[in-house]
Amino acid sequence: MGNFLQQWQSAALTSIGFFWMALWAFALGYLISSMIQVLVTRARMQRTMGTSGPKSVALGTFFGFISSSCSFAALATTRSLFQKASFAGIMAFIFSDLVVLPVLRINAAYYGWKLSLYILALLLSGLVVVSIILHYGMVFLDLLPRIGGGQTPADQEFFKFDYRFVLNLLFLAMSAVMV
Repeated sequence: MGNFLQQWQSAALTSIGFFWMALWAFALGYLISSMIQVLVTRARMQRTMGTSGPKSVALGTFFGFISSSCSFAALATTRSLFQKASFAGIMAFIFSDLVVLPVLRINAAYYGWKLSLYILALLLSGLVVVSIILHYGMVFLDLLPRIGGGQTPADQEFFKFDYRFVLNLLFLAMSAVMV
């Protein structure tokens, strides 16, 4: 019984440690998101980030990379940016959130700094290209979401039976098969 309690205590302390590590990342991300919503006007955001194109994507990549503390918090920040910035810049922000500094250090430990920085350059340039292709592909297909929307959450329709519903079911089924 004593061994069980020691193992349970160790597991509980590990869980509390993980929770504490994630908590500051959430708090920081939501703080950044709220500051963008309150302090940055749409005109200023568009002046800084641009409306679309390479400047917007480069800045989105940069800001996403330096603020990659927590993916959930990055989604809150993305929601704030979605109301004020370009779609391509937002996609670059989301993609670059996946490139985090600890992974860079791990790569450096295994492969050396030269190859690690080369991998980083490939990842960042790849996400810039994908963001631009995604943006202009959606413009071409007339699927680009309206920036800012002008709707409050109460006015938005959160559930529709349309192509997105069918795609969600399709990808859910694909995920179930892969697991």
